[in-house]
Amino acid sequence: MELRQIRCFAAVAEELHFGRAALRLHISQPPLSRTIQQLEEELGVKLLERTRRHVELTPAGIAFQRRARQLLSIAETAIDETHRAADGRSGVLAVSFVGSAMFTILPTVLHEMRQRYPAVEFQLHEMTTDQQVPALLNGRTQAAFIRPGIAHPRIENRVLLREDLAVALPITHPLAGRDSVSIAELSEDPFVLFPRQTHRSLGNRVLELCAEAGFVPLEVQEALEVQTGLGLVAGGLGVAVVTEGARQLSWPGVVLKPMPQPAPTIELSLAYLRDEPSPILPRFLAVVEEVSKAAPFSAL
Repeated sequence: MELRQIRCFAAVAEELHFGRAALRLHISQPPLSRTIQQLEEELGVKLLERTRRHVELTPAGIAFQRRARQLLSIAETAIDETHRAADGRSGVLAVSFVGSAMFTILPTVLHEMRQRYPAVEFQLHEMTTDQQVPALLNGRTQAAFIRPGIAHPRIENRVLLREDLAVALPITHPLAGRDSVSIAELSEDPFVLFPRQTHRSLGNRVLELCAEAGFVPLEVQEALEVQTGLGLVAGGLGVAVVTEGARQLSWPGVVLKPMPQPAPTIELSLAYLRDEPSPILPRFLAVVEEVSKAAPFSAL
């Protein structure tokens, strides 16, 4: 039994007229009649009672019509899903990200993707930049929000944003009432630092800024994530340098102060394999580019 035969039967069963059914199917009447006869022979039952003036369904035909409708519906759904998967409108995309990407464009990107392509599912993985390199190479993730870009022959990088850096101070800090705070003014303060191995861009950037200001920071604690770092600042264990996007956390006991302009910045990039086969990725990249251009941060 072929799908073509089921379509022919369904048309005749609905029209109860071979001529009208043939016109509907854009074929002539003789091959339509032969197709129905072949179907009846394969099933071993009579589906239609025919006369020169009248066509009606037999009891077997009525039962088969109900299933034929279901089969055609399933086939149409399968075809549509296949097309949507082939052109990236459905399927699964694995996305990894550094935690601070959630303070900038990533939530908006995910929202826009859900609105435009509701059949696309996301597998989200929070990772450090160092962890995301092997994840891209071994296929665990297809798109990675990282700081900074990755230098690898198989990996493409798109710089999305350059965010201003800000100083996080305990609310009781003598400089907490200032409009802006330079890093040079923190030379006597203990620092909460992010490990250089996992937050290469931010960790190294802070050390570079301190060196430019003529001091080496007094490190009292390390924090893997921004939230942890702000908690340590709130506890009075030190000051920290974070991205401006961290303002969205509104951490109790912590004030974020901008640095004097031009403030130092840090890049957020999107990385993906140059030969990544996922048909969803081009649609994802288009949404990311659109959102990053409209982001209320220091966009490119």
